[in-house]
Amino acid sequence: MKFEETARPRNLCSNCGKPMARSHKGTLCPACEDDILYPQVKDYILHNSVTEMEVAEHFDIPLQKVRRWISDGRIEYKGFRHDI
Repeated sequence: MKFEETARPRNLCSNCGKPMARSHKGTLCPACEDDILYPQVKDYILHNSVTEMEVAEHFDIPLQKVRRWISDGRIEYKGFRHDI
């Protein structure tokens, strides 16, 4: 049997078509997952008085991801100002 016949086909993101690791679970690549998740997280924070940890737990995402979005300036908590 040839190698090509036994190799598993490459996983492609169902949204953007980029190749993903064969071990990746789900149909979206991490970048597309973030693109879909980010507006949901931002809206959740806008409408709820929550901490970083509560956001991470609510969306079942790593706390580090929430903190990265904050440090990148993509997310701001109510009453938070960068110029202080």
